[in-house]
Amino acid sequence: RVVGMALQVRIDLERDVDDGLSMPWVYVSTLGLVFVLAGALADESLRPWLWLVALALDLAASAAASGNATWDISPGHFSERHGLFVIIALGESLIVAASAVAEEERTADLVLAAGASLAVACLLWWTYFGWLKEAMEERFASGRAGAFGTVARDAYSLTHFPLVCGIVGFAVAVEEIVLHPERPAEGPVIASLVVGIALFVGATTLAYWRTTRHLLVSRLVIVAVTLVVVVLLRDADPVWPLAAVALGLLAVIVVEELRDRRRAAEHDAALAAVPAGT
Repeated sequence: RVVGMALQVRIDLERDVDDGLSMPWVYVSTLGLVFVLAGALADESLRPWLWLVALALDLAASAAASGNATWDISPGHFSERHGLFVIIALGESLIVAASAVAEEERTADLVLAAGASLAVACLLWWTYFGWLKEAMEERFASGRAGAFGTVARDAYSLTHFPLVCGIVGFAVAVEEIVLHPERPAEGPVIASLVVGIALFVGATTLAYWRTTRHLLVSRLVIVAVTLVVVVLLRDADPVWPLAAVALGLLAVIVVEELRDRRRAAEHDAALAAVPAGT
């Protein structure tokens, strides 16, 4: 919840004083914080519902923040802040898993499951920071100043909510897997892993499309096939579903790297074909 709140727009910006006195998103966002506090103090049976309302208010505040407003945004700083939260969420996912087995006996099954979990976390990092974050930032910076608010809202503030939720889903699955590495993961654990990876990859694809209007088809297809394989491996030792996810993410990285190299080669060839002095 703290990560989700921090991911909300909270943009470093300047607006005209008159406009600043009537920003509805500030009041909606503040009301969301009230529901966060109410949930912390309420009975456990009510807490999830109060926090769900707080989340809805946060999303509504983000949507309202960009309406008919001209925001003075630093694309580099804005992108960096959201990237930092992705790193924090990925790191926390591993800390949760490691804490769960800190006192457990080191077995071969545990080592394999932990190693596969670490590999998946690193590959998730790579699919976001390898090239996508920089490409989004460059396109964001080259856009119209008047469109900064809507792009920031859609590609970052709103789209990064499901992205972080995907990391949470992955963390839940990993925690359960490392607690019981010697037996097949239960249905809810596999579901958490599948949904978590789908949310993360889907959110990165949507964020990239929103800033560039280019759809990463290969990324979606490879991960979709990967998640089908994960479901088929639900009765195997839990290291195998994790290994399938790792191989799928690695395939995404390799395919996109080869694509970028091909495009760079085509660009260089086109430049070389231009007569000198033209």
